[in-house]
Amino acid sequence: MDKVFLDIKHVLDKLYPIASHYYLSSSMLKVVREYYARISIDIEYFTLLSAIYDFQMPVSRLIRNFNTLVEYMDKRNMSILDISNLNMVGLKRIHRFDPDGTIYRIILTIFNQMNLEKTARNLHANGVEEIIRGLLSEIHLIFNEKISKNLGKNIVRRFKNFIPSPKSKSSFKRLCLFLRWIVRREYPDLGLWRFVDPSELYIPLDIGIARIISRMTGMGIRPSWSNVIKLTEIFKKLDPRDPTKYDFPLSRITILGICKSKYEESDCNICPLRNHCRKRLTKKIYIEEEKTSEHDYLKRIFKDKNPWNAECISEHAVNGRIDIICFKPSINNPTEIYLVEIKITANRDALKQILYYKNLCAKRYPQTKIKTIAIATKNIDKNIKELSQYNEINIWMWNENIQNFIKIT
Repeated sequence: MDKVFLDIKHVLDKLYPIASHYYLSSSMLKVVREYYARISIDIEYFTLLSAIYDFQMPVSRLIRNFNTLVEYMDKRNMSILDISNLNMVGLKRIHRFDPDGTIYRIILTIFNQMNLEKTARNLHANGVEEIIRGLLSEIHLIFNEKISKNLGKNIVRRFKNFIPSPKSKSSFKRLCLFLRWIVRREYPDLGLWRFVDPSELYIPLDIGIARIISRMTGMGIRPSWSNVIKLTEIFKKLDPRDPTKYDFPLSRITILGICKSKYEESDCNICPLRNHCRKRLTKKIYIEEEKTSEHDYLKRIFKDKNPWNAECISEHAVNGRIDIICFKPSINNPTEIYLVEIKITANRDALKQILYYKNLCAKRYPQTKIKTIAIATKNIDKNIKELSQYNEINIWMWNENIQNFIKIT
């Protein structure tokens, strides 16, 4: 397994800044940063609460619910420890597994009896694993001694769904995520607990990242604490000072729905790790397009005003027809090639298509460098900008004001 990751270190390092840039778009860290910017006091409690609730529910809905909390607190000069009851805020439901806010009330009652940072500092002498298990132990101790006796079995069970046992062999993904958010120095993480060094952190391992690693290595990886330790040691070989930075590119691949549990539903053709995956499923690309007058107009404009000042032709046949292919310094004696697909709306199929043409042209013109692959478009679907950057595809957006295209990636 070590060799697989050492071989793709350069790929992961290249993907990291892109993934970290887009990370907040689908992470509870977004609302944590909002809390820190507007309220800041008791940030460690809000951060841990956000990580605890970050499971088995659409993140967009969770962010919306927690933003309601932040708005309420900000207007009243309160912190999270002051909000012991969601009815105060007017939130009917904060999580699908806590429909009446009972677990929230219990957790906040426990938080008000803890000193998170002091406890973590004391536990740190025995390492970050001790922080994880020690914080969970204290939470469970308060729960068992002061709260659980008057609760029904169903509520106790629900509480344990949110707060795992410190003796569990699970991956403690949400606790690892909490520590990454609050310890790691580099954006978008907060870097607030300076007594822990980022090199000590553990990779937040969930079923999605386990799936990617299993398919890349051919080994069956499951979320467990033993595998967290094993994978973290591997990532330390890639970057000893910051092993958890690799959580960003790996988690984005699952969040974007590229690597799914069913092979046939995965988008292997646009996965940035496809060339390093043993289980990749390369699908044949054939996209029937309707050529409209609008499409033809955009194609003519881009061809005539191409940004490379190259010689271009349209509908070049390479087992399919590329909308535009440009040659420099000339068509007859090219040293560089530029490939362009024109789309009214750029979507995932457009990315797959231009990557397919790139592979075909690489075989047809083996002595010529394919300098750029691009999509020129009027509209862009969600996440296409991010996916294009992972695959080194330029996106040129049509601008009505100047009647020309502007490069956005």
